[in-house]
Amino acid sequence: MRALIPVLLALPGLASAQVTASVDGECGGPISMEVSGLTPGGIVHVVTADELGDNTVPTGVCAGTDLGLGRLGTSVSMTASPEGTLSVAPTIPDVACGRNVIFFDAATCTRSDPARMGGDQRNVTFNVDMGCSGEDFTDVFVTGPWADWTDEFNMTDPDGDGVYSRTISVARDAAVEYKYMLDSWASQEDLIDDMIAGRDCAPITDYYSFANRLADDIGANQSTNDAYGKCGTCGGGPVDVDFTVDMRCAGFAPSNVALPGPDVGWDYWARSLTDDDGDGIWNGTFAAESGEYLEFKIAADEWAYQEDLIDDMVYGAECAPVTDYFSFANRLVLIEEGLEVDISYGSCEACDPGDVPALVTFEVDLRCSDFSPYAVGLPGPDVGWDFWARTLTDDDGDGIWTGAFEFDAGAAVEYTIALDEWSAQEALADDMAYGAECAPVTDYFSFANRLISATDGLVVSNTYDSCDDCVPAGADCDPATEVELDGRCYYIDGSGGACDPGYELAPQSAFALMAPDAFVGKNYKNRVSDNCCVWHRDQDAERQDYGMGAECNAPGPFTAGPVLGGAGCTDALNLNPSQLTFCMSM
Repeated sequence: MRALIPVLLALPGLASAQVTASVDGECGGPISMEVSGLTPGGIVHVVTADELGDNTVPTGVCAGTDLGLGRLGTSVSMTASPEGTLSVAPTIPDVACGRNVIFFDAATCTRSDPARMGGDQRNVTFNVDMGCSGEDFTDVFVTGPWADWTDEFNMTDPDGDGVYSRTISVARDAAVEYKYMLDSWASQEDLIDDMIAGRDCAPITDYYSFANRLADDIGANQSTNDAYGKCGTCGGGPVDVDFTVDMRCAGFAPSNVALPGPDVGWDYWARSLTDDDGDGIWNGTFAAESGEYLEFKIAADEWAYQEDLIDDMVYGAECAPVTDYFSFANRLVLIEEGLEVDISYGSCEACDPGDVPALVTFEVDLRCSDFSPYAVGLPGPDVGWDFWARTLTDDDGDGIWTGAFEFDAGAAVEYTIALDEWSAQEALADDMAYGAECAPVTDYFSFANRLISATDGLVVSNTYDSCDDCVPAGADCDPATEVELDGRCYYIDGSGGACDPGYELAPQSAFALMAPDAFVGKNYKNRVSDNCCVWHRDQDAERQDYGMGAECNAPGPFTAGPVLGGAGCTDALNLNPSQLTFCMSM
């Protein structure tokens, strides 16, 4: 044969009978081509194409004649026999298997109908990299509906490079559904998370019980190159990922922010962030395995808060695809070199604080100081250190001064606590030098000012001249309802998680520090409870492990108090309207 460019030149001649052709044989061997109806001894052009179409002869006597082919491939010329026939048996390489072919009589400008070389099948080689599978296995298989999901097609790795291969004959134009499995279905690859995260390698999926691969361009590509159990290729080792979390729209100002997830056993402190400039935007850089998926969520203040993205996902958002749409919704990212994750707490959208003012309430406890001031102020650089720009009041004379002020949402507010028109001012430089964190605007020896990120509804509780809480000596506790411990007053009540003014939720660990009979003879503070497990400060992380016995949900006085495991309360989380609640004085 002699190779020609795909431009056909016609020779004049008489019309002949219809050109007919038969093509028989399988890929990888001789293909029998029998043609009749040609001009005796005439020139025959053999033209191939990957697909059918409406291309025509571009020039010459036969210009405009329909070829019945799409984008043209190769063209060779041959000579018909004296009887007007052609009989050849070429060996067709894999790359040409399944192509369409016509036989064009240059003398009569007639052609045969298109026929396929090698029939309607095509050899496809499946390749899968097992190097990052993390599985123990003996045999690897490729399977799919074309194999009745059996283990008929086992794969081999003769060179030991971890890439297993198998060549299979599949339908020429069909999209091929498939997946890889191990040891005759002892296990199989799981691509559901990949698809949930927005990847596209396993589009035959319901996103929760199966995800199968699909090769829909098998006519152009005769091999697949996959990594077992994931879209893309095996990871390239650990890489650093930068996380930025915007807390300005969270509705509270956290003391700490973290990104727990199942890879660290939901350990809160495994990936904790920092906000050194107090602008409400927290940052952290962590190492993760390239090519792997990282599931996580944003939490704050040691699990006192965690974001809720369920509604976002129900309404069509995509940022938390690991979800059942009613009880949890966790974020998922694919780790890649140079990845930067920029997210906002509690939302799939970017935080936009805008110009809406944020009302912040300040509480300053002076009970542990030596002062009885007539005025308490919160001066700062934003008001030119004017003492009277933000002054507090103590209307009930309990030593805790309060005031509420408006700021731009998300604004970083620097301030100090001063008394009686600057006659006294707190000094926190020593606290900071010894590791405290409450006054981060400091040179550690001559000044130390407090800093908050303004969030609407934020309550800031400070102790004058200290980063620690004030614990007044000899607290004046109500003997009928309260127990004193380390200068605080503790009580239990059927208040459903609410505490009286001047009180806050207490940790359940305080019960272990009290005498066993501490609550004997005491009564509910305000009302009887309706559930015996104790609502406490740290229950989001610890759950409820203390409960009342037989006297719970009935009027006191008590003959016994809450005990560990009481009323069957272990890892409980009951949140009834009149839930038994543990409170302590601030």
